[in-house]
Amino acid sequence: MGGTTILLGDGASVSVYTPGQDPADPLIVPASSNQWVIMGALVGDPVVLPPADVDGDGIPDASDNCPTQAGPASNGGCPVVVVPVMPAPQVIERTVVQTVPATPAAPLVVVQNQTGPNAPGAVTNVRIRNGRLSATSPRSADVVRLTIRKGGKLVRRATVHVRDNGQKFTATLSRKTGRYTVELRAGNEQNDQVVFGPTVKRGFRVR
Repeated sequence: MGGTTILLGDGASVSVYTPGQDPADPLIVPASSNQWVIMGALVGDPVVLPPADVDGDGIPDASDNCPTQAGPASNGGCPVVVVPVMPAPQVIERTVVQTVPATPAAPLVVVQNQTGPNAPGAVTNVRIRNGRLSATSPRSADVVRLTIRKGGKLVRRATVHVRDNGQKFTATLSRKTGRYTVELRAGNEQNDQVVFGPTVKRGFRVR
């Protein structure tokens, strides 16, 4: 490779090498070097230097809030300080369950044959045919209690619920043959008592 030496008027020189040029053949430039424009070309790809990153955390110093301390980008390039979280105090709740025995309901007290304005009247229109009863309950009565006996011995007891404004009702007393008696008592509930009125007694026969 040959070259050309350009002598500048102020005593400086620049060597320009061109193929086939004799280096010993200088090119004399007049004294005013500002009349010349030196042009050239870069050889190869340009080299781009990365931005400065002193702490090496991948964040350029120009954008790093802590350029000498490594830290994530989510924290502006500064190290993350972990503050220990104290566990919340544990509150233990205790529920005391106390079982209070229930007060038993007072049993109904049966008052028989009570007289007065609160006691129901007697059962009326009593008819019995072959063990089948029909009758009418008095007003203010809730129930009619039936007691069936045969030869003086108890056969069974039954309760018929009726309306308190007087009601015709029927009941089967017995299906077996024989002679019987039945006692009918109308009653009503008053608070914790069942109050019965007068007893009506009838004899009957089942064939």
